[in-house]
Amino acid sequence: MDSTTHSLRRAAAGPAVEPILIFDILTITAFVILLVSVLVAWFSGVQRVKTWYLLQLTSAGYCLSFLLLLGQQTGPEPPLQFCAISAALIYAAPPAVASAALFFVIELHLRLSSALFSRSMSDTFIYWVAWGIPISHGVVFWVSLLIGLSDISKIQRDPSGIYCHIVDNKVPTLLTGTLVILFLGSMLVMEVFTIIHLVRQRAALARTARVRGSDFPLPLFIRTVVYTISGGFGIITADILLNVSSAVTVNLLAIIPLSVALVFGTQKELLRAVFLCQFGRNKTGSVPLSATNSV
Repeated sequence: MDSTTHSLRRAAAGPAVEPILIFDILTITAFVILLVSVLVAWFSGVQRVKTWYLLQLTSAGYCLSFLLLLGQQTGPEPPLQFCAISAALIYAAPPAVASAALFFVIELHLRLSSALFSRSMSDTFIYWVAWGIPISHGVVFWVSLLIGLSDISKIQRDPSGIYCHIVDNKVPTLLTGTLVILFLGSMLVMEVFTIIHLVRQRAALARTARVRGSDFPLPLFIRTVVYTISGGFGIITADILLNVSSAVTVNLLAIIPLSVALVFGTQKELLRAVFLCQFGRNKTGSVPLSATNSV
């Protein structure tokens, strides 16, 4: 009886503010790092593979999906249309990030083959597979939105206050989880193939010690493996927590964009580019940014 009364009092009091603040700070931090990384890389001339930009931008979109509810996380329920769109975007965000990570690994594998066999890599395949990102995001978004609008009473803010979701319907979560597992599983297979390729061709790789054009960026692949462990765990955790969450564990949802931001965003070339831009105002003989090594 006491525990029931305590639970009712907590529900009446609304979401706890401290976990919401922690989540918002982590998500905003990740979003800023991702955005700055993309802008610096784009305008400074630092070389990046195309799918690197896609991974950064989808991760930033993941952040925005949650930040849409900023200011509506406590107090009265958010407006229905606002909560419905936010929920659909949140269900669609993990598959988009997972698909971007998969295509990122595919491009790295193609660049490895290009470096080993001294062949130029065609960008046509990358352009085609990149369409899988908006397609996977769009399918989950529209399915979730239509399911929610079919019974608007099911669209609710989570008790944690951090996001909106669709209750008493497993289809959006199952669709999100299925696509995430499919993309992550394929990404792991591609990484295993790439590692096997590296081991078998390590002598040839040592002879092709170049860092420009279509060559294989080995440090970037190592970072990708690190991201698979951290970000992959975060994506799976996100899918689980969209069903079962608490005010504390829901902060694990911020692992996905934060892992991308920390693994791929805090790079010495980006820091060097920032310093060169700063010192370039006072010194005219600075090293060109385009001469920096790409990772």
